[in-house]
Amino acid sequence: MNKQIYKDLHDALLEEYKYKMGDTVKVLRKAESYELGWDAIWSESMDVFVGNVYEISEVNKYGVELYDGEVGCFTLPLHVIERGDPPLMEVEINDEYTAIIQTDGSVKVGCQHISYDVLNSIHKAAYKTFVDKNNWTGVRF
Repeated sequence: MNKQIYKDLHDALLEEYKYKMGDTVKVLRKAESYELGWDAIWSESMDVFVGNVYEISEVNKYGVELYDGEVGCFTLPLHVIERGDPPLMEVEINDEYTAIIQTDGSVKVGCQHISYDVLNSIHKAAYKTFVDKNNWTGVRF
């Protein structure tokens, strides 16, 4: 395969999905080295990305750069990713409630009847925990 095929594929996928820094994507599978003209190799270290959801740290001519705390940054081709749901984090509130926090700050609480005030306080506490755990700065809550 020549590099022009990958460039055309890359440009078409980028135009269709408009991937940009900060978007959340799921890695569907491994890419073969130089697959479809992708000008890079797939290393075993990259296997950790498969099946997981990440935030794009950069878009470049080779694909999207993703960061994993275990192996660092790698650039993956666009044809092995799709838009992903934001990663979830569970925060145990007490013996009765567990909050599920998405990176967009939305909260799902493991109970059906909860007042707005309680939900609001859970949201603030859980989101602060999430922000602190991930060393985020400059966020509002």
